[in-house]
Amino acid sequence: MVTSFFAFRFILKQQSPVFAAQFALPVTTKFDGSLLFGATLFGVGWGLAGYCPGPGFAALTIGSWEPIVFVATMLIGFLLHRIWARVEGQSQTTT
Repeated sequence: MVTSFFAFRFILKQQSPVFAAQFALPVTTKFDGSLLFGATLFGVGWGLAGYCPGPGFAALTIGSWEPIVFVATMLIGFLLHRIWARVEGQSQTTT
């Protein structure tokens, strides 16, 4: 965090990123239920499984069943989120 704190101050003073036309920064700083639920679910999953997504994918190479279960359930979670977001988006456009 300390590195990011100082690096962001330096980087954001530049005209643009090295490999993009402009910076892609969040446009909202609102904390809502979706963000809090997602962060909680991420933390619980990390605590229970012992993996976060990047190392979870890397651990697939060790030949153990635990990372396979972790990555499979993570991908199922991604799919369920996509379905939920579509349903939520459709319900907002019909109201």
